[in-house]
Amino acid sequence: MDERRRRRFGAAILALIAALAAAAALAVWVWRQIDRPYHGYEGDEIVIQVEAGSDARSILDSLEDAGALANATVARLYLTYWLDDPSLKAGEYSFRGALSTRDVLSRLSRGEVVTHSVTIVEGLTLSQTADRLAAAGFGDRDRL
Repeated sequence: MDERRRRRFGAAILALIAALAAAAALAVWVWRQIDRPYHGYEGDEIVIQVEAGSDARSILDSLEDAGALANATVARLYLTYWLDDPSLKAGEYSFRGALSTRDVLSRLSRGEVVTHSVTIVEGLTLSQTADRLAAAGFGDRDRL
């Protein structure tokens, strides 16, 4: 092999090693971001409504905007490539304190929504019950 080819081969090997090192560094950085607790909202708790039919990108962007996620892009990479792109469930979610991206996505994929207790008073008609549920904010009276 002549000197010119040897130099080109050496430069190609160095470029390959540099690219692999950069990819490894990026993977380590992403993995650390996934496990790092984050609390980017004011107060102790934030409640976020995820609407039915929302795509993952808009859900993650709204979580980042609200301060529940540090980085929606990192969350999307983790969701797609490590979790095999599970569906995110609609509903009302409560996040308290610092949570990692892994914790937030786990709640969304399992559907750990906020629940509300309702007591149905004995003796009320269906119409009266619907009126009380609607007045308490549990839905539209006509749909109840």
